[in-house]
Amino acid sequence: MSDGEPGPVGRRSRLGRLKRALRTPAIILAEVLGLAAAGALLATVPQAGAGGELEAGPLGTPLRLLGADRVLRTPWFAGLVLATAASLLVIVWDQWRQLLRTWRAPPSLYRLRGAHYRRELERPATPGGPPPPVVRREHRLGLAGSPLLHLGLLLVVLAGLLRATLAREALVDLVEGQPLDPAPSAYGLQRGGLLASPFALPERLRIERFHLERYPSGALSALSVDVRLGAEQRPARVAINAPLELGFDRLYVTQTMGPAAFLVLSRPGAAPVRAAMFLREERPGGRRLLSEHGFPGGTTLRVETLPAAAGTGAGARRALWVTALRGGAPAGAAALAPGEALDLPGGEQVRLLEVRRWIRFAGARDPFTALAYLGFVLVVAGAALLFFLVEVEWAVVPEPGDRPEVERVTVLLRARRFAPLQRERFERLVEAAGRGGEG
Repeated sequence: MSDGEPGPVGRRSRLGRLKRALRTPAIILAEVLGLAAAGALLATVPQAGAGGELEAGPLGTPLRLLGADRVLRTPWFAGLVLATAASLLVIVWDQWRQLLRTWRAPPSLYRLRGAHYRRELERPATPGGPPPPVVRREHRLGLAGSPLLHLGLLLVVLAGLLRATLAREALVDLVEGQPLDPAPSAYGLQRGGLLASPFALPERLRIERFHLERYPSGALSALSVDVRLGAEQRPARVAINAPLELGFDRLYVTQTMGPAAFLVLSRPGAAPVRAAMFLREERPGGRRLLSEHGFPGGTTLRVETLPAAAGTGAGARRALWVTALRGGAPAGAAALAPGEALDLPGGEQVRLLEVRRWIRFAGARDPFTALAYLGFVLVVAGAALLFFLVEVEWAVVPEPGDRPEVERVTVLLRARRFAPLQRERFERLVEAAGRGGEG
């Protein structure tokens, strides 16, 4: 080995320095603050591909440079999560090693030298001389609290890192009776990790019908969708909080929905042009649903729901207000029910063929959900052990007294945590020791 080549001792030394650095409070605090800042950006800045867009302004350019509109896909976030995982891994490794050493060690008077509670008393001498010391350990399982909690945190962080890298999500708007092919191209939007493959269900799915229930106020109370799966047309149901699960692929139903208008625009000397227009809210929380579509020849159709006051009469629930625009100016408008037509200047005609409902579905492939749930369970279990099961070591040590008829007894108690809460336990030990018992 040459002089410039690092040996095993040098490598171990550098590894030890790295481990100590990852455990320092300053590094851990920086990681926590970084994760908190990333969470704040996720909550306040519209994320690209999630239905929002970062508006231009004084802060728009620096936020884009920081990747604030795509936090989960930025190198700095991946590095932050990796650093956090490395710190947790070092802490977990050291804690479990310490747990094994402490668990195997028998109770001893040596560890009670710095006991939180200590009292000496006299009692009648025991015939035959003082009995041997009694040393006990209680609630040893409480030692596993911190290792379990940090192991759970490590699993949650790893699940988040794997999800940000390998998980995939997709969105698609479907109407009643429409099939969903098992191909990524069937979805309107795909987003996910840098290494994730495009999302697609493993088999064909067909939407049968929607089931909506509303409160008297009109607010949605329940929503489910009947579907058919595969060539066998197996029946299934997708509902809010009850997704369709096919292996690691899940299909969720969202509350984004509305009417879908199927129209045909006819022009003299040209083939009819059909279009499906999905009506959406004009603004979030609004009651007005509309859609616009440009046709060949310069005609634009705007379709919107009728005001509540106009929603009366037979078939009014399926009627829509259709406006034709040319060069931005109205060329004709009318309330149309399915089968009705609107004649426009120049011989054009708009016919509303049918109105069906559409709902937005969200697909997700995330095989790491179980890992995250396991991490949460371990965090809760570790916290419960930390706060409700505290390891306590105590000893009763009899010794010959200053007079033959008495003996001196020393009572010791050490609590790993929450020592003030063990005063009552210590007083019971002292009382039992004074009677000649062991507590």
